[in-house]
Amino acid sequence: MREYTTQDRLVDFIGRELTTAELNLLPERIQYISSYIEAYTSRRWNSLASSTSPVATVRTYDGNGKHELFIDDFSSLSKIELLDSQGDVIDTLTDTDEWIVDDSGETSNSIYLRNYAFYNGTGRVKVTAIFSAGTVPAGVIMVCTQLVARLMTQAKNEKISNVKSKRLGEFSVTYGDSNGLVSLTESEIKMLDPFKRISL
Repeated sequence: MREYTTQDRLVDFIGRELTTAELNLLPERIQYISSYIEAYTSRRWNSLASSTSPVATVRTYDGNGKHELFIDDFSSLSKIELLDSQGDVIDTLTDTDEWIVDDSGETSNSIYLRNYAFYNGTGRVKVTAIFSAGTVPAGVIMVCTQLVARLMTQAKNEKISNVKSKRLGEFSVTYGDSNGLVSLTESEIKMLDPFKRISL
């Protein structure tokens, strides 16, 4: 699981040490908020929690009958296999002269074949690459840290403030529901929007 903030960053942000209860819940909260950010942006960056470099994996995509194919964010593309309708390999491309990728940034999300087209159909392309949006941007780290801190504060406050109604005779309490554990502020949206993946 990817993590876009750390315990040290959170402690620095809130300006105090975490309680034992907060420490016990911290890994799940960081993972929850990191997944929330991934869903919002449609991107996955390298985890701050991992000290190892990501490794290449193989993913299969549908072909579109064109020279260019848009796929997940990747770096270090090493092989493209063009498959027939049965999933058997027709051509294996390993020479970087056979394709073009946008190398203006740390990662890319499209492949352009010089002398081939991606065969049209389901599961017709296998790509071997490191699939990631690269290093976590500072804005994503900041938003993740803020949201985890807010989630911690919200959990404490809801114990008191989530009461919707109460009655003294035959004592009764009604609690409000917690629809949506997290909501983004306008400034957090502005920080994350530049990292959103746009699908055509």
